[in-house]
Amino acid sequence: MRASDTTVAPPPIAVVDPEFAGLIPPLTSQERELLEASLSQEGCRDPLIVWQQGSVLLDGHNRLEICTRHGIPFTTRAVELKNRDAALLWVLNNQLGRRNLSDIDRIALAAKREPLIKATAARKRSRRSVVPQNSAEQAPPMETRRQAAEIAGVSHDTFTKGKVVLEHGVPELLQAVREGSASIHAAAAVATLPAEEQQEAVRTGRVKEEARQLRAHIARSTGDNEWHSPSRFIEAARTVLGGIDVDPASNDIAQKTVQAGAFFTKETDGLTKLWLGRVWLNPPYSRQLIGKFVDKLLAELDNGNTQSAVLLVNAQTDASWFQRALLRAAAVAFPEKRIRFLRPSGAPSKHGPLQGQAFLYFGPDPHGFARVFGEFGAVLLGNAASKEKVA
Repeated sequence: MRASDTTVAPPPIAVVDPEFAGLIPPLTSQERELLEASLSQEGCRDPLIVWQQGSVLLDGHNRLEICTRHGIPFTTRAVELKNRDAALLWVLNNQLGRRNLSDIDRIALAAKREPLIKATAARKRSRRSVVPQNSAEQAPPMETRRQAAEIAGVSHDTFTKGKVVLEHGVPELLQAVREGSASIHAAAAVATLPAEEQQEAVRTGRVKEEARQLRAHIARSTGDNEWHSPSRFIEAARTVLGGIDVDPASNDIAQKTVQAGAFFTKETDGLTKLWLGRVWLNPPYSRQLIGKFVDKLLAELDNGNTQSAVLLVNAQTDASWFQRALLRAAAVAFPEKRIRFLRPSGAPSKHGPLQGQAFLYFGPDPHGFARVFGEFGAVLLGNAASKEKVA
């Protein structure tokens, strides 16, 4: 690579390439004010870096904008690079070499190097084996991510969470992280919220508090029984079943709505009881318990204790317990919106669940179930209904 300084008035820079410009982390308002004051008082002391005979700007985008606006003279330095990929790598390395970059900006730059890391790994393998150079085989994602995290100078976990903020965070949240008023880890949790809720968290300075509540919400989704189903779904189940005889996973407060003939709590342990008649089941969602409750329901159906049932669970279709239930269900409904469960006080949860839900029906009237639960979303006849129809 050769470089030469232009000491006279430089030729106009013809192109501010959007791809190169997009690699430059934006300045904070304070940084921009300081840079503008420095350029106004001392002039542009460092040359702008250009490529392709001075026609494409590689470094100095903020200085170019300020100098052009104020009529401040500047010089350029041309660099010779083999191709566009080499120019992109130059920009990335140049930005990563700056000490004043925030961690989130370093993560953004390192993430842009991931494709280059993958391509380099593929080329190395092609030289060691018969794998063609243009093979789709590349470095494993985990290995590539670890290398990118090292380039960014952060831990693998921080790098992963930083990418969540970059991909899903609103601009206000990203700027809060850049300015240090929100941590990457807290912002990653808040980035899972709808855009307006993210903006509100930043506006009110509650990013950390929102993240704490979300983590508590995630903990709840792994098995807290003290969250209740909205009454409209319970009434729909009551209509389909013709009544609710047993609620095997409940408590006194929930029974104000469910009004089952019999119910079992955490203390009385529904897994040890008979489930006789028509069952409404919204089981605890912990990994240790949900499979046990689903299998208990299937066993009660097999031995004739349970005549019909409606099961409300997360639509975790890749879980073995979900597959077992789906194979036995006469119909399944997928609500078009995630269900906001209720707190013991009756107020809805502030944060919705992290995934969608499904109602699985076990009984003799799948078409009746479809008519009632079709109000909430798509309904499909299950494997059991299909078999009955064929028979």
